[in-house]
Amino acid sequence: MIDESDKSIVGILGEIEKEIAQWHERIRVKEAEAEVLHLEINELNTELSRFQTDYHLKVGILYAELDRIKLQIEEYRYRCEELKKRQKATAEDLGKIEEEIENNFSEQRRRADNTNEETEQAKRDYEQYQQHDQQKEELDPELLKDIKALFRKLALQYHPDKAQDEQEKERFHDIMAAINDAYENNDIETLREYMLQAEKENEIRKEELSEKLERLKTDYDTMLNILDNLKRELSQLTESKTYHLRDSVEQAKQEGRDLLEELAKDVKQEISKSRTVLDELIDGYKSMIENVSN
Repeated sequence: MIDESDKSIVGILGEIEKEIAQWHERIRVKEAEAEVLHLEINELNTELSRFQTDYHLKVGILYAELDRIKLQIEEYRYRCEELKKRQKATAEDLGKIEEEIENNFSEQRRRADNTNEETEQAKRDYEQYQQHDQQKEELDPELLKDIKALFRKLALQYHPDKAQDEQEKERFHDIMAAINDAYENNDIETLREYMLQAEKENEIRKEELSEKLERLKTDYDTMLNILDNLKRELSQLTESKTYHLRDSVEQAKQEGRDLLEELAKDVKQEISKSRTVLDELIDGYKSMIENVSN
């Protein structure tokens, strides 16, 4: 027969279980919001990366060429001005001028070399995106749905803000990188493996009811913090120059215009004008060094 003290304990446990269920529900609602935001941010990042690659191949590469021509113009103007300062320039003077150009324009040349590397990277990215899109088209819609569902849950499970210490935060960062990579490559097997790992980690944690209640309250605060960070991250993406340029391109497309093509056309015209200036400078410089003595 249950005495009054036992009934009191049962009543207290019942109240704790009820409160635990309430906190579970609160967390579930916030987790659902976070899962949607995680996916939205990931897909928007991918879309903007693709747009940046497209922009670079169509317009950015032209701006890079224009910058190189403008740099050459600056260098030849420097050559001509320095030669004018020397009434009787010698071959040694020409060598010194080239050394000065090497020193004075080294930073601009470095940036030009970096731009060339960015162009090559954009080409590689474009090929990768094409291959990814082709593979995605071949996937079963239900499989894609499962991949998205797994990604949403894992992105939340291993969000660095949920880490208990710095060591675990570093581990979560590594896991998130692997999860993002698996999602981008439609690697459902890797996502499933991480989900099994997550389930095992959750099973290992055994708690008393009172401990579980306190942990859930902490988890709820963590979820609010995660949501704030995700909303901030999404806001930063939607306020970025790349996002607004992409929107302008999409708006122009609805109007029957190709904004990137228009931008490319304008840059090509500027390139043509700059080439004319450069050719004139080169011809002038060649005339100036014809009488240079050895």
